[in-house]
Amino acid sequence: MPSITDLKNIVSPLQFIGNEAATFHSVVPFNIENTDPEVLMWVGVAKNNLLSQLKAGTVLCEATAELPENEQINLVVVPNARAAFRQVLEAFYKKPVTAGIHPTAIIHSSIVLGDDCYVGAYVVIEEGCSIGKNVSIGHHTVVGSGTVIEDGTIIGTHCSIGNDGFGYEKDAAGHYMQIPHIGYVHLKDHVDIG
Repeated sequence: MPSITDLKNIVSPLQFIGNEAATFHSVVPFNIENTDPEVLMWVGVAKNNLLSQLKAGTVLCEATAELPENEQINLVVVPNARAAFRQVLEAFYKKPVTAGIHPTAIIHSSIVLGDDCYVGAYVVIEEGCSIGKNVSIGHHTVVGSGTVIEDGTIIGTHCSIGNDGFGYEKDAAGHYMQIPHIGYVHLKDHVDIG
């Protein structure tokens, strides 16, 4: 389990009040009813007034908060609690994605993937695409013909990139007709699509 020392090494607090020997086994949403001393939460400016009602736990909070005196609470004062919380999640809880191609992926024979790419289950990559290095494409995603995906891009699961969009126009009889999309999609470096 991460410890307060581990936490302090990640977020560089402005101030710490509490038990230096404490640990936390999970992160949870801020909840004043929490009684588990081994969870980590964060509280932003909008909920600073609720901090005094918290029963237990370790909390990332900002210097604008009124810091309560409660031996069951560890207070880690940081410049930006939400940003610090992101750092903690990244350091202790983010699952690393390893490079590789799932055996169910369908990749057109003309496609050359850049180094260290991840292609998930049931992904389809059509002809004429360009895929850079360190790209991650989540399960069940379709990458349409001619799509360009540059380095470090992350595409989540169940995405459709470079396929026909939703452009419609009425014909003379008043029926909606789809406008053909003949362009392509170009995702620059480090784009993140959910």
